[in-house]
Amino acid sequence: MDNEFLPDWAQALKDNYHRNPIRWMWVGMTALVLLLVVLIFIPRYNAQKREAAELLTEGFQALGNDNYVVALRSFDRLQSAYPMTDVSEIASLYKGAALFGLERYSEAEKSYRKFVTDNSGSDLATEAMMGVAACQEMLGQSDESLATYKEIQSKYPGSFAAKAVDLQIARLSDLKGDSETASKIYTELAADTNTLWYDMVKGRQKSFHSEEPEAEVGSVISKASKPKTSKPKTSKRTAIAPSPQPSSQPAVTAGAS
Repeated sequence: MDNEFLPDWAQALKDNYHRNPIRWMWVGMTALVLLLVVLIFIPRYNAQKREAAELLTEGFQALGNDNYVVALRSFDRLQSAYPMTDVSEIASLYKGAALFGLERYSEAEKSYRKFVTDNSGSDLATEAMMGVAACQEMLGQSDESLATYKEIQSKYPGSFAAKAVDLQIARLSDLKGDSETASKIYTELAADTNTLWYDMVKGRQKSFHSEEPEAEVGSVISKASKPKTSKPKTSKRTAIAPSPQPSSQPAVTAGAS
């Protein structure tokens, strides 16, 4: 083709090629290598995503069956073998739940904190912080646990778990002798007639009234949650860590005592 028929940009490329043929050879080889890398990487990445999702599901199922050893192994492997997948980001959250189930509370707290540090903007950060508070309570650190719940209340006021946090604050406040704060929270929860909290509070109030008719809502729930011994004890039933609900977008829920 005569040069007069070439566009200016094509003529410029042709002239550049004739001046630097070796350079263009290296450019072509580099482009070919990059293409091969992409063609190899994409199928492998997709395979890793699939394997990681299967491992996450395996961990969920193990947690659901209270098989914490298997769950812990699954989440550990998910973190170590598939660090580049999106589901690996939540492995530390569910690893914390598995460690909590194994009563390894110090390790569980570290795992929950790691999730919060790495995913502070996540919707699940609230659940991880509740896990931290639950671990602290199980370790006998009730003051620290109450402070953590109040921190959650301050940082995540609009969280879907906000009322569960309020309930834990009320329970711990009552156990520490702050019946005024506890009674105020319980009364507010009972006043919200459109939620499950109304049924929960009123149900306990009705049960208590059969024994002590003059009791207030705060006393009702504190009586139900307080141990009968003189030395306060904490059970895994009252200090509840997040538990998983397998779904396309994993979420956790926190139960109330």
